[in-house]
Amino acid sequence: SSYPSFTIHDCTWQYIFEKIANPSDLWPSYAPGSLGDYSDVKSLWQAWDEGTFVIDIGRKPPLRLIDARWGNLKSQETHRGRFPSWRPRNDDKARKIWSNFFFFIHRVEDRIKSGHSSAEAVSHFDDLRDGRSLSQFQRSIQPKKRKRSISDDN
Repeated sequence: SSYPSFTIHDCTWQYIFEKIANPSDLWPSYAPGSLGDYSDVKSLWQAWDEGTFVIDIGRKPPLRLIDARWGNLKSQETHRGRFPSWRPRNDDKARKIWSNFFFFIHRVEDRIKSGHSSAEAVSHFDDLRDGRSLSQFQRSIQPKKRKRSISDDN
């Protein structure tokens, strides 16, 4: 049997993404895991930046590339957002998984924007985590939601 020949040009995620007609089919295979699937901020960041490692296979695409292409981006002309076409609509579980995952991505990216390397930013949050699970750590650093009172409406 013969195999297709691959070149440097057609072995990139960007090239493969050009062939995808229905990005919503990506979620079942490439969605981030729940926070409990990651041992630390480093492994979560790795899924975002490099792609999750799959034993005896290689790596999944970096979620940053998928989200850059099909994520919740604003139009430069209208400044209106669009629904992320690769994530399921009206799916509370998927929304929660993405929200929890992106909670950490956003914080690491903010730290990088303030002048730290990605390794320093990730290490900072893993040091703050201090052995807690990512879920426990998230609860401890997430701003508390204030309950609205009648006086807030006046």
